[in-house]
Order: sequence, then C-alpha cells, then structure tokens
Amino acid sequence: MKPDAPEEFQETVQHFQKTAGFKIDTLKPFRVQIDELRHKGASFQVISRLLLNLGISVSAETVRRFCKSIAREQSLATDIPSAVQPLAGKTPLLRCQTFNQRIHDGPAQERTGPRVVDPSAL
Repeated sequence: MKPDAPEEFQETVQHFQKTAGFKIDTLKPFRVQIDELRHKGASFQVISRLLLNLGISVSAETVRRFCKSIAREQSLATDIPSAVQPLAGKTPLLRCQTFNQRIHDGPAQERTGPRVVDPSAL
C-alpha cells in the first residue's frame, strides 16, 4: 500500500459527485417523443438506437428507467379521481388500496354462507 493512500482516498471522497441520474436527466427534453414511441410499440432498445443517431448515448436500461420514472410521476399526479367520493359513513380509499381492500368504520363483519341476491333489489 502506498504510504499516502489514506490521504489520496480522503481527497477522492471529498471530491466525489454522484453521477447517477445524469443520463436520465439528458432524456427529459425528449420525454414527449419517447412517450409517443412507447405508445407506438417501440422497444427500449429501439429508442436507445434512435437516440444514438442523435448523438445521445444511453442504454436501453436507462430508457426503461426513464419511462418507469415518468409512469411513477404520472400515477402520483393523477391520484384517485375526485369523482370517486366515499359513501356516507365509509372511510375514503387510500392511494395504495384497491376497491376490494376498502377500510370500513367499525369491526369487520364475517360472512357466513353463500351470497344470495335480495329479490326486492331486482
């Protein structure tokens, strides 16, 4: 080991800058076009090659992560539609719940036997 290795390493640590996300940031100006290509059925590999023709060298995996981050942003932005209002006396759906996992006020009722249609509701 070099005698000044700890000092060199400390200097490297001090000057370290995170580079992850840099490639994804370079794709942001092409967001609309990439989204359109994906809707037309273009694979991540094809999009990567098309960007390489423009001088932008990104892997298919980077394009995939970029598309995934866009989808995550869009799903958070749309949230539950405001038209879906909880019924009176019921708690609203949480973002991570499905309609079948609705949390009701009070204790859970256990079902016994088969479900039978109420003839008066027909």
